[in-house]
Amino acid sequence: MKLEDKKIGLELAKKLSENGCDIESEYYWIDGYLMPFSINNCKIKYPAYDLIYDICVEHAEEFFRTEKKDNWIVKILNFIQQDKKEEAEKYLWDNCKFNPQNK
Repeated sequence: MKLEDKKIGLELAKKLSENGCDIESEYYWIDGYLMPFSINNCKIKYPAYDLIYDICVEHAEEFFRTEKKDNWIVKILNFIQQDKKEEAEKYLWDNCKFNPQNK
């Protein structure tokens, strides 16, 4: 699996960042490119979270309400297994705490 397939896309990274998600990441979208570090003087940078590890394991409670977290994680993992990354990202955004409609 290519690195780009494991990380969230630029559009979702931007939405999360603009809506208060400040969790650090090992990779960042910088000027439209996936980079393994953050350049501090770069104006446009968004964390490129790993869909499985960062979101579904390491920071699941920061992304989802605890009582429904397991159901959402299973659904995202099912999308990923079916090679449906766009659907996984849409489902993540539709159900995560950072979406203003879920506050």
